[in-house]
Amino acid sequence: MKQLMAVVLLQPNYMDNAYQSLCEGYLKNEKLKMYIIQLKKLLHYYRKQWMKPSIRTMLTFHHAQFRTNNWNECE
Repeated sequence: MKQLMAVVLLQPNYMDNAYQSLCEGYLKNEKLKMYIIQLKKLLHYYRKQWMKPSIRTMLTFHHAQFRTNNWNECE
């Protein structure tokens, strides 16, 4: 699931491909079969809430100078 949260670090034009790739990978993963209903709900929520074109450009951290709140990691 960490990969799903990292989508905002990408350029907005790459976010769709990354999201689709992650969805396919998660839904085919045998270890996640028992959670398929919850996983589908999460992916639907993520698509509906966070993948809107108007939200993507606001959310992206791709061009941000600092992508972390830990200033020690930035140097």
